[in-house]
Amino acid sequence: MNRGLTLVELLIVLLIFSLGWFALLPRLDLTRATPDSWQTLNSHLTAIRQAAIESGVRQKISFAPGQDYFQWQDERLRLSAPVSRIMVNSQQALSGPSNFFIYPTGHMDEVLLVLSTGESMRSEPLSCLMIQSE
Repeated sequence: MNRGLTLVELLIVLLIFSLGWFALLPRLDLTRATPDSWQTLNSHLTAIRQAAIESGVRQKISFAPGQDYFQWQDERLRLSAPVSRIMVNSQQALSGPSNFFIYPTGHMDEVLLVLSTGESMRSEPLSCLMIQSE
């Protein structure tokens, strides 16, 4: 009596395993921005807004194309993916870091960030919202 697997049985096992793997694979993509990453960015912007209100001094935030972080004071705060396009107050940032400000009144400049994943963030006066990929 043969105790091994036949070729057909082995192929069926491999097919079932590969179907499970391909069903799981999209959930393992760590380069994709998630709503949690936007919530993290939004919480940083809220804290910076609070600092602007409390100190009475406008706060400068810098984004640079190709970088996966933004700069505030001496801190580098991580983004989920590198920035591919930046627009501040409807002006396209061409090269180098782009700055936008949060004012002591609690308002901020209008900023649009497009990440290398294609996902976008557009600021509102007091928060940021995720919008559809372009």
